[in-house]
Amino acid sequence: MKYRILKPFFCIHLLITLWCSGLFTFKNNTVDQCMLTYGSWTGSAFGYSFFSPDVGTETVARVYTVLPDNELKTDAFGQADNIFDTRLVTLINAYGNNKSYELLSRTLVSYIFSKYPTATKTYISIGKYIPCAMKDYPAKNTAPAFKEIVNGLYIRQ
Repeated sequence: MKYRILKPFFCIHLLITLWCSGLFTFKNNTVDQCMLTYGSWTGSAFGYSFFSPDVGTETVARVYTVLPDNELKTDAFGQADNIFDTRLVTLINAYGNNKSYELLSRTLVSYIFSKYPTATKTYISIGKYIPCAMKDYPAKNTAPAFKEIVNGLYIRQ
């Protein structure tokens, strides 16, 4: 009995997910509004980036550090590789203003100078990877553009 109810529900939910992703458009604004409301309540509208034609931006921090022998070390934060990176990604995405990014870059400086104790200079760039439109992906096959939001050069004294 319960499968008779669940199967149609999952089929309808899948159709609504496809509809909300932009694959189908209809002229009736009332129906579209109801479907988008359902999609936002269930997360089937624009929360799934692999269904959505509007893939969101990815905010990351790139750090370039100069060691005493002029060796350049490059670190990237935003992939959630370790516990520090996971917490940093949460902070980057939770607060989206320049002041918070400046404070976050100071946290990164202290982390980088503890990671590389002999480092003298570090350059931090916090920005967003902006993907191109979905229609351009197969044609251009290019990487997303990086738009810098906040940067800073920090020198250890």
